[in-house]
Formats: sequence, structure tokens, C-alpha cells
Amino acid sequence: MRKYIAVIGLGSIGKRYVKKLNFLNYKVLGLDKKKFENEKNNFYFNNKNFFLKECKKLKCKFVIISTLSDSHYYYLKLVLNNGFKKILLEKPISNNYFNALKILKLSKNNNIFLGTHYKWNILKLSSYLRRIENKYKTGKVLFFNILGGANCISTGGMHWIDFVLDHLNMKKKNFEINANINAKKINPRSKKFNYIDGLLNLSFKKNTFLNLIFSNKSRLVTNVQIVYKHHFINLKANGKIEISRTSKNLDNKPITRYDMPKLINSTKFKNLDSETAVLKNLIFNKNPLLTIDNSLISYNTIILSLISASLNKKIKIKEIKKYSNTMPKLFSNLKLT
Repeated sequence: MRKYIAVIGLGSIGKRYVKKLNFLNYKVLGLDKKKFENEKNNFYFNNKNFFLKECKKLKCKFVIISTLSDSHYYYLKLVLNNGFKKILLEKPISNNYFNALKILKLSKNNNIFLGTHYKWNILKLSSYLRRIENKYKTGKVLFFNILGGANCISTGGMHWIDFVLDHLNMKKKNFEINANINAKKINPRSKKFNYIDGLLNLSFKKNTFLNLIFSNKSRLVTNVQIVYKHHFINLKANGKIEISRTSKNLDNKPITRYDMPKLINSTKFKNLDSETAVLKNLIFNKNPLLTIDNSLISYNTIILSLISASLNKKIKIKEIKKYSNTMPKLFSNLKLT
């Protein structure tokens, strides 16, 4: 008999998880406010009491929470109170900063597996890029440009922010945030949620920085440009990575002698399926690939980018407690998505 895994929230993300769980030979017990017809391998509920009763009957202890982020804290408390031991919480972990802190506290106070999902962290893109840097002796990153259309800074952009912080080993260090961002009600999940675009700049030690620029007026897929002293790496959404270099004849010339980099090689980051990776981790491993604690720095970066834009000033990441204590009302009203 195949085992069951619960999925709460059957929107576009939840349905992807259902499909991949079925491929992994698991059946699904689903909960959603909408009514769905049962399928061959899946049973759906729009009543939480019936859902929980069936989970208990079938000894289902694994759950994925993929609802809209404003209900994550509610459903996390619900599953913790009903005996679930392994939980995958989709990002962003909450639509409210103070609820995110409560989720972090729950993750530490309960003897549970509670993980979240940032695509490039799960797929270890940073390790792959580091091997390329070592092979071509690129030296240190000078800056990242991450450019795209309506990808939303707090959803699609958060994956890339987490990747950059991980690659530069900045998750436990201080850095500066400066944002000029906007929000529009074009979120396909619900008109009550924001879709954030604009410019987000992160400044790190030794003059390294990130520029993330999204526009809600464009449908272009995200493109990542990484600049070094002599090298240029272009990372495309399909996983293709192009490595270019300026002429070696100029290496010892003054830096003002600029040059057009020429393509020297390309490679392909083939594994883009992070959902299957986090599902296998949920099913087979004792510890999550990405803990709530480890993911919070990227979440806080987005929160402070909203504060930076609101106050029109630069803010350091380690100032988040100061601002949340002095402006609790503003923090309570921040909506990531």
C-alpha cells in the first residue's frame, strides 16, 4: 500500500507538488477552500475537520503547506496541534513579519522537521558556480545584475537574493539595503496581494553589490549577469551558463583599458527541478535542506527593502530589530505578496 502525504493549498504550487508526489508513487490528501473532485491517487477536502480525520486514519504525518502566505502561520499551528512531524512550508514563510518570527520560534520549540523552499539553495547552484569560478580563475565577484520582468521581488526575486547571499557568505554578516520599489495588484494568485517591482540594491563588504531590477511592465524572464575583473558570466533561466573573458593581453594594463569580453565556454546547469529535491528530502531525510532559521535572512532583506523604499533611506540588515521595535505598526502592515 502506498503512503499518503498531505498538501494544504491546491493552487498552482500545490498542484505541482501533487503531480510530483504521484510520480514518486505517493498518494495525496489535499485540503483547499475550493472543492476539488477526487482523483485515482488523491483525495481532496474543503473541510479541515474531515481532512484531519482522514490524515489521522491513514497515519499521514508529512505535510506541505502551499497556501497563500497570509495563512501559513494558521495552518502551521493547525498541523502541529494534530501530530504532523515533518512539514514543508512554501516561501515566503509569512506575509507578516511578526508571524514569521512566531514561525521561527515554533520551529525551534518543537521537535519537528520544518523546512522551506528556495530553489537555488536546494539545487546548490552556488556550489556549481564556485566550481566554474575556480576553473577559470575569475577572482572575486564585483557585482550581480539580476534583471527581469514581472517576476515579483518578494517571490521570484527572493530565490535569487538567497542565492547571492549564500554565494557571498553574507547570511550572518551585515550589509546595506537601498530600495526604490513599487507594488501593483496584478498578483495572479489573488488581487489582494502585491506584485513588487523596481530596484533593490544590496551593498556588501569590499565594494561588492547586487542590483536586482524587475519591471511589472515587462514579461521578460529573469537573467543573471555576474561581473568579475576580467570575466563575465551570464546565467540564463533555462540553466545555460555562458563564460566570457576580456583579452589576457590587457591583464597587466591599467584598469581603464576596457575591452569587450569574448565567449570562451558555455555549460548547462541541468537540474532545475527543486520541487522533487525538497520532496525527497521531506520523505527520506531527518533534517531539512533549508531550515526556517537559515531562510530568514532573505526574508528580512525583502522586509527591509520595503522599509527602505517607504523611508527613502539606506538600512543595514542588522537594524531590523531596531526598526521593528520603533515602528511596529508599519511592520504589521507590510505585505510581502
